[in-house]
Amino acid sequence: MRGFISFYRKRILRITEFLVIFLIVPILLFTKVIDVSFFPILLLGAIIFMIQLIRDPSFRLKRLWNWGKARKSIGRILLYFVPVALLMTLVVYFWEPDHLFYLPRNHPWLWLGLLVSYPLFSVIPQNIAFRAFFVHRYRKLFQSNSTIILASATMFAFGHIIFHNWLAVVLTFIGGILFTKRYIETKSLVASIIEHSLYGVWLFTCGLGVFFTEQVV
Repeated sequence: MRGFISFYRKRILRITEFLVIFLIVPILLFTKVIDVSFFPILLLGAIIFMIQLIRDPSFRLKRLWNWGKARKSIGRILLYFVPVALLMTLVVYFWEPDHLFYLPRNHPWLWLGLLVSYPLFSVIPQNIAFRAFFVHRYRKLFQSNSTIILASATMFAFGHIIFHNWLAVVLTFIGGILFTKRYIETKSLVASIIEHSLYGVWLFTCGLGVFFTEQVV
């Protein structure tokens, strides 16, 4: 009986933790109850999550790198990326032509800085949080790969409500499915970081990035 109670107590605590981190915090940021920029919170969270993973003996640290699997996945990553990048460009061309390649045309130095800073300070922390930490920490709550991928993508998209833009939420849901699936298939966080970086950098390059900045609120 004591073991039964302990099991459900741990499960309730884990569900509560999940709801606070991935549901309540984005709502507080969205409503400006917590009136700070999203990125310091993301970086702090990623550091805490990384420490948690490193200290967890059941987590295989190889998943943070696993370059062999990541290298083998590059061809498949590019196979998906090239047609999607073309589609993204066409969407901007027909929908918001004034935004097409806006950054490289008008702010080349800002664009070049973004090519470096975006993967380092946005993609890596997001993949630590929504791929490595999320999949390991909440695997038992969602059981199968398909449900954990869907849950991760849903929370990834929900976290982008802070931009007050439905397109950001839709695109990150689709991206979340792709990136989490890649992480689970390759057992390599690097693989999902590479893929996420490609899409993110191109998004800002072709002009869709306007929907992922807090200035669009």
